[in-house]
Amino acid sequence: MAQYELSLRDYWRIIRKRRWVIITIFSLIFIGTFIYSSLQPRIYQAVATVHYKEQRLLATLLTELIQYPVGDVMQSQALLIKSWSVAEIAGKDLGWVRADMPVEQANQTISSIQSSVDTKVIQDTDSINIIVTNKDPNKASEIANAIAIAYQQYNLIDKSKQATNLRQTVENRLSQTMTELEQSERALQRFKEQNPDVIGAAIPAYNRYESLKKEEETLLRKYTPKYPDVIKVRSEIETLEKELSKYPAKEITLSQLTRNIQINSLLYSDRKQQFENAKIAEGEKTSDITISNLSLLPTTPIKPHTATNQIIGVILGIIISFSLAFIIEHLDTSIGTIEEIELLLKLPVLGVIPFLSSDTARPREKPSKKDILTFLSDAISDSFTILFGGRGKGTSESATRERSRVVTEKVASDREGVTAQLIWNFSPTSPLFEAYRTLRTNLLQSRPPEAEQKLLNNTPENNKRVILITSTGPQEGKTITAANLAITMALQGTLTLLVDMDMRKPFIHKSFGLERENGLSDVLIGIKKTDECLHNITDVLVGGTNFDAIMNTPGIDNLHILTAGTSVPNPSELLSRGTDRLLDELRSRYHYIICDCPPVLPVADVLIVGPKVDVVALVYRAGRTAKGALVRAKEQTLSARINLKGIILNYVSPEIEVSPTYYYHYYKHYDTERTKT
Repeated sequence: MAQYELSLRDYWRIIRKRRWVIITIFSLIFIGTFIYSSLQPRIYQAVATVHYKEQRLLATLLTELIQYPVGDVMQSQALLIKSWSVAEIAGKDLGWVRADMPVEQANQTISSIQSSVDTKVIQDTDSINIIVTNKDPNKASEIANAIAIAYQQYNLIDKSKQATNLRQTVENRLSQTMTELEQSERALQRFKEQNPDVIGAAIPAYNRYESLKKEEETLLRKYTPKYPDVIKVRSEIETLEKELSKYPAKEITLSQLTRNIQINSLLYSDRKQQFENAKIAEGEKTSDITISNLSLLPTTPIKPHTATNQIIGVILGIIISFSLAFIIEHLDTSIGTIEEIELLLKLPVLGVIPFLSSDTARPREKPSKKDILTFLSDAISDSFTILFGGRGKGTSESATRERSRVVTEKVASDREGVTAQLIWNFSPTSPLFEAYRTLRTNLLQSRPPEAEQKLLNNTPENNKRVILITSTGPQEGKTITAANLAITMALQGTLTLLVDMDMRKPFIHKSFGLERENGLSDVLIGIKKTDECLHNITDVLVGGTNFDAIMNTPGIDNLHILTAGTSVPNPSELLSRGTDRLLDELRSRYHYIICDCPPVLPVADVLIVGPKVDVVALVYRAGRTAKGALVRAKEQTLSARINLKGIILNYVSPEIEVSPTYYYHYYKHYDTERTKT
């Protein structure tokens, strides 16, 4: 048996076979992506740009505390732009937040403004982009510009607030210093009034002593007590202490009061200067923020990305559709190539019947819209009749008659469809004709042992062949295969009989336009003789078959037909009783007998008739029947000692039967060549 690895041709076969799965899945994903993109709201983006550069006058630098900045100043400003405070100012400037609004509504408006704002610091610059997204392009532009202005206002307010706080602090300290100076002056005045004889001789020494004490304190912060300068200062202090000890206590007191006035005067002058500088700083209103670019009205939405979504949809559609097609192919339990069938069943493929649409074959008529609508209305009417009792009785009877007419027309249409598949409707050089000729040759070459022995003995019986055609299950084309095989046998000039042994669902008589009655069952029962039930080509013509097709098929008069006969309740028992006698009689009259039997698995007819015939062939509809059912059918036939010679691969299309493909493409090639000739 031939074996092969999966090749590019096999991949192409799978793609062609599952093309509708691929097309459907791809279309659904592509259309779904398009619909999704179309239903997404359009989002617009507006951008305004601001510059942050801290500006300070000399007076401000002298009055404000110098602090080392912690973190990234630009990132801090970017976060400030997105803050609630800036969004609140922007909302008030836009008029969307008013004083008379409920608090919840105002907060919701501010929150929506804040959530739509994003910022981006431009690297290595002092610029910040204010990015606003919104469904309305006008609102996006308005919010971006309002946020930029609000950020500038917030910076001015913050700077003004800092200067005011500094001025108030310096003013409070100045007032306190003034109070302390006044108290010192009053204390000195009272002391002089009470002690007019004190002249202040110790004041220079005391001032020097206080200065050295401060100098010592400053040195000790940096050096040890043994440092030379510290030792020198301490020596001078000790000298001054001895000198001050010689003065009266009142002189020392006067020196202290005078010293306090001097210190407070100096402190007052310093704080007075700070107060003036703070007033200047409070008066300056120079913002650190410069608006370089206001937002323009956006015209193109940034979302959804329709083109990107469509590209993604195409890629996903291709991946998912092809993956699903190959998964379905992998999970498919049916088999569709010659190699698979032969490897699985260990039986040869006797013939490959292609699936062809011919212009000469009459197409099956479709039911009209009127019939469909009538059927649906009748079904609804019947439902009302069942639900509501006697209502619509007359309508129901009319519907019953109409349904009977539709069913009758459907049966007639089915009969025409099957009749159109008979090979006499096709050109003698068509692939279908060639396929049945190949099948005929393979069947005639596969002889049972008894026939081989008769051939060696040169007896006439070696040409007598009874061939039984069956299938695994229904709708695999066994009836039309048997009919066309019988026609092909007759066309070579041999007397051929086609027997319809499917007495449960016979179709041979419909295919040839004959009556079912007076057939096989009547002969087996004994109520009719064989000659009375045989039909020839004249009966077929009378049944309405295309006259031109019959007349253009020389040798068709060698075909006789035995229909299924009158319906009986026990076909299997009837076949088991009289088949031997009937076949013996028919063998003596016909060269070939083609029997159309029911499927193997549903009924036991083949197991009864099979051992009585010469050759049995199993029709398999490519890509339809599961592997297990086909194997089971083979096992049943072999267990009944039936001469199962092989498989007939039916309804083969190029995407199903690719390896090898010559069964299909060579037929077309030869057909074309002969037509040219």
